[in-house]
Amino acid sequence: MIFAHVDEFRSLIREYALVTRREVKLPNNENPFKVFCSKNSSEENMSIKSISEAHTCGLVIKNRQVNVKFLAMKYVNQLLLRASSDHAWFYCYNQDGEEQMFLRIYVCLSPLKADFKDGGRKFVYFDGCFLKGFFKGQILAAVGLDAYNCIYHIAWAVVEVENTQSGTWFVNLLHEDLGMDVAAEE
Repeated sequence: MIFAHVDEFRSLIREYALVTRREVKLPNNENPFKVFCSKNSSEENMSIKSISEAHTCGLVIKNRQVNVKFLAMKYVNQLLLRASSDHAWFYCYNQDGEEQMFLRIYVCLSPLKADFKDGGRKFVYFDGCFLKGFFKGQILAAVGLDAYNCIYHIAWAVVEVENTQSGTWFVNLLHEDLGMDVAAEE
């Protein structure tokens, strides 16, 4: 196999770790499984020179090689293909520079929207919370109450920061989806 760069090779190793459900450890490993990959002398790419497929390690449930970035790259196309018109997705990109950057996402699922329109009380409650993982930002949520006083989601968004601009963006999209008049207190 020939690879354009080392990241492509690392991605293949992660894929292998996912498929075989084995932990792949880097150098100084007693496991007989070894892959040697190096740069080709005549070309600007890399290739696998040798591979020993014997394993002495057991299967693992939690694999450190399979991280968020790897899973996103692996499944993004499948998720986009499976998305149907029952979903309302809006992406915003900050295009100030050459590199596009994720800014916001809004999700309002049709069944939840229909339930709110058909049977829910016509009150919408808003809340937000911080994302504390690898991806920073805020989750904004719009929830309603059903006839039994149970809370259910209507829509949610992930935004860069909770401010007037992102809050207005979220409320406007929700208003479009629900087709409701906004009542102001007098």
